[in-house]
Amino acid sequence: MSNREILNDIDAKITKEMRDFVAQLSKNKEFPVEIVQVTVGKAIPNEKQLDEMNNTAKEVQAKQTEERRSEAQKARESAEKQRAIADKAYMRELGLTPEQFIQLRAWEVIEKKQGANIDVLVGAGSASNMWNIRR
Repeated sequence: MSNREILNDIDAKITKEMRDFVAQLSKNKEFPVEIVQVTVGKAIPNEKQLDEMNNTAKEVQAKQTEERRSEAQKARESAEKQRAIADKAYMRELGLTPEQFIQLRAWEVIEKKQGANIDVLVGAGSASNMWNIRR
């Protein structure tokens, strides 16, 4: 109904069969007919069939959408796992504890914010070395 290749194939087969039929008739008696072209129109289904076809098309599209969404989620999962592996390697390379690494990441997030105001406290027991960094 909607596949042009199939319709063209049907046209070609019917054209050949009609030409063969006319040739067969001409063997016994001259039959002055020449088949120039055959065009087969598309079938037009009734309303219920159209509704079913539309529903089927919607379901096929929904399935494809879900498959793409699933593929995207799998790719995201893989990327997040790779990021976690890279973060652990970075943490080990710097010799940080998980808490220190999380704090470092927090500073990086804050640092990227527009108009960030970062206070850095250096030293475990003293507040004497504190800087306020403004942009």
